[in-house]
Amino acid sequence: MRTAGSRWIVDAVMTGLPRTELLGGAAAYGVGDDRPVRALTVSRHDQRVDIGRRIQDWAARAGVTALTTPHKTAVVGLVIGDPDPGARPEGLTIALGPAGTLEHLPEPFAGASRVRATAVQVGHRGVADLETLSWRMGITASPETTELLRRRHLTPLRGEGEFGQFLLETVRAYLDHGMSIPRAAASIPVHVNTLRYRLKRFQELTGADLHEPQDLIEVSWALATEHRSAAQDPDPLGDEST
Repeated sequence: MRTAGSRWIVDAVMTGLPRTELLGGAAAYGVGDDRPVRALTVSRHDQRVDIGRRIQDWAARAGVTALTTPHKTAVVGLVIGDPDPGARPEGLTIALGPAGTLEHLPEPFAGASRVRATAVQVGHRGVADLETLSWRMGITASPETTELLRRRHLTPLRGEGEFGQFLLETVRAYLDHGMSIPRAAASIPVHVNTLRYRLKRFQELTGADLHEPQDLIEVSWALATEHRSAAQDPDPLGDEST
């Protein structure tokens, strides 16, 4: 496994190359046409971390080849082969595009960049792709909806101070444990009656009904945005242009 600091990687992944240049670089880096290829992007949010090494460590455990290079606020590159889903990168969020061919990487790379932006906003660690994030992709795709749901389900809690954070913790536990009050209470941990009271108070403050499917989706959406940390990825889409 190796990290290839090459302009060829940037151009092949982000903008595309004439076929002769593409195939020439592919031969130089040992990229065959018999294995699936995916675009990759990782934020360079912590300059103290050797991201390239961590990506290569993950690639070795995942049974794939990764060719990467730093570019602006990110590391970009491609993954050759199907990664073992059980292999997790150390302290990174690796965003992957869908499997495809070397000739058609720029569009999947744009998709991987959107995956990365969403993963950063919802606090996802590990390998992320469209299937992993599912509906959460809407959080960055529709910022107007995200802002609306934050106002509806999070803003009313700000006046509650620390208790508002307890309410968020309680609702998150309730959703994470399949709306089971006993399991949610044990996970925090609090008494089941305390959990019931907090859920009731959350519903009074926000107007949400945690038994209604639409409200459950809205609350889940709003809660997912609470993991956002601008320090993780100050320019989440800054690597899409050269």
